Amino acid sequence: MEFKLIATTIIDTRLTETEKDTVDRFFLEKKLNEDYVNAFAIFFYYVELKELDKVQPIELYANYFLKRYHNEYSYVMKKSDPTALDKLNACVSKYNFDLEKMKINQDFERILKRLNQILCLTRTSARRPVS
Repeated sequence: MEFKLIATTIIDTRLTETEKDTVDRFFLEKKLNEDYVNAFAIFFYYVELKELDKVQPIELYANYFLKRYHNEYSYVMKKSDPTALDKLNACVSKYNFDLEKMKINQDFERILKRLNQILCLTRTSARRPVS
């Protein structure tokens, strides 16, 4: 199964200040919008229960926001750090590519490791270390 980015252009929408504030709350000094965690968080629970049939591929970040937050999509993508996004997409793509094999082998540990990597990349801080 192959997953491709379904949107590569920015959609021009006008957001109200309230809508912008809502999006901004999900960044909170992060490089990426933390709402993306909702694309995969339930899979931690399914792995814990050893219900691998319920563990599914993860949508790419841009696809997730385009499908669920169409009006806010361009604002989210503009605020998202491109380097952090590239790293996240690479990690999600690797997870998706290897998922069926990991499920066949019942490699719970490896699935959890990949999910944790994606979680950490999603929550990468935009703050610079204090020197």
